[in-house]
Amino acid sequence: MQEQIDKAVDVLKSGGLIGLPTETVYGLAAAINIPQAVKKIFLLKERPFFDPLIVHVTGIEQAKEVVADWPQLAQVLAEKFWPGPLTIVLKKQLHIDSLITADLETVGVRCPAHPLAQQVISQAGVPLAAPSANKFGKTSPTAAEHVRAEFTSESVFVLDGGPCQIGVESTVLGINATEVLIYRPGMVSAEQIAQAAKGAGIEVKVSYLSSMASPGNFKEHYMPRKPLVIKKGQGQLTTGQRENISTRLGVRPEHFVELKLPQEAALAARVLYAEFRRLADQEGDYILYSVGDTLLDEQFAAIWDRLNRAASLMLF
Repeated sequence: MQEQIDKAVDVLKSGGLIGLPTETVYGLAAAINIPQAVKKIFLLKERPFFDPLIVHVTGIEQAKEVVADWPQLAQVLAEKFWPGPLTIVLKKQLHIDSLITADLETVGVRCPAHPLAQQVISQAGVPLAAPSANKFGKTSPTAAEHVRAEFTSESVFVLDGGPCQIGVESTVLGINATEVLIYRPGMVSAEQIAQAAKGAGIEVKVSYLSSMASPGNFKEHYMPRKPLVIKKGQGQLTTGQRENISTRLGVRPEHFVELKLPQEAALAARVLYAEFRRLADQEGDYILYSVGDTLLDEQFAAIWDRLNRAASLMLF
């Protein structure tokens, strides 16, 4: 494996891109000190330049080289959740390429937990900019073969770190003196964030806010190759719902494959994108998911966010 890590680092240092395994999803990574490499990320993903990238670091000390200030609450949350699926958005250092931050004055930083990601960043000697390794707006990859399938004609060296253990993108948040704003929900929950702050003697309000300071906030995102239809309840499709599917999507209402997810949030997150990909390869005009009451729990916030953005049609 060290030979593969060395190869990945050589590619990064020469201005190339790699498929980087993390515990959330695989990233399409470039060294932040090579502007042309960062630009390649946008070009290969077909990603708009106004969508910022998250910078991946080895830990708190390297994060401080990227951000202009490091408040006490950032220290508390990083000590609690890093390495792990939490991205903190703070004011950027002046030397951080504006392409990474979409011309914003802020930058998101995260310390991934996957040991291969840690080794690559450490050996590269610089933080890595890395959005998910898929075409823009499509299903994120949670295995090396997903990345290879996504970029069959492009030059991306994929480091195989096995299947991702978490399976959905990190929680992204902004902070100020009295409030934490969750820009993108992930598997670090609002309750966990509030408890961590309270444990350090900091009382903060935690709320949700869509913000272009974070990636993943487009109305349509994470979409599988076949339309995803979401309906409420476990019963059969009604006549009205069938007509809606036929009219809106132009597909046969009776010809679907069904998405079923585990009742435990962590397990559901781990398999969500892999199931999107598996079902898209099966016969059927569309993917149908029936929403149960469990999905309304706060612990499912990240999963519901991804489903909602991935859906072509919501039947409620």
